Formats: sequence, C-alpha cells, structure tokens
Amino acid sequence: MNTINFEELNKSLVNLKIQADIVKDSIIIMNNLVTNNINTGAGIWDGPSASAYKTKWNSLNEELPTFIDDFRKQADNLELFINNMKNTEE
Repeated sequence: MNTINFEELNKSLVNLKIQADIVKDSIIIMNNLVTNNINTGAGIWDGPSASAYKTKWNSLNEELPTFIDDFRKQADNLELFINNMKNTEE
C-alpha cells in the first residue's frame, strides 16, 4: 500500500520555494558584481578577456530567469500534486 506523508511533502515544498528565492537572489548579486566590476574601466578587470567574459556572462544571464522559473514551476507542480492527493485521500 502506498502512503503519502503530506507534512513532509509540504516541508519539501516550502524548502523548494525558499531555495528558488535564494537562487534568484544569488544570481542578482552575481550579475551586479559582473556588471559593476568587469570591463567597466575601473581597473578591476578590463581589456579583451574581460570583454569576452562579460559578453558570455550577459548571454548566460539572459537564460537565468528561465532557470529560476523552472524552480518555481516545480514548486507549483509539487503544490498541485499535494492538493490533488489531499483531495483524493479525503
């Protein structure tokens, strides 16, 4: 017989949402560091290699919101599953 521990599922759901927010915040911080410190003329890291890195970062940074959305979609999917299973169990 299958059993579902809704309390543990809810803990996982909350954790997944928290981790998604942490990832989002970390990416924002990383982007700010790259934007403010690389190839800005401030002397931290300038020149062709900095320009190449920043170009690659900017390309990656365009994709990162999708990555964060995927985390949130998984949280939404888990929440929907929990609610459907609760309704089935009742």
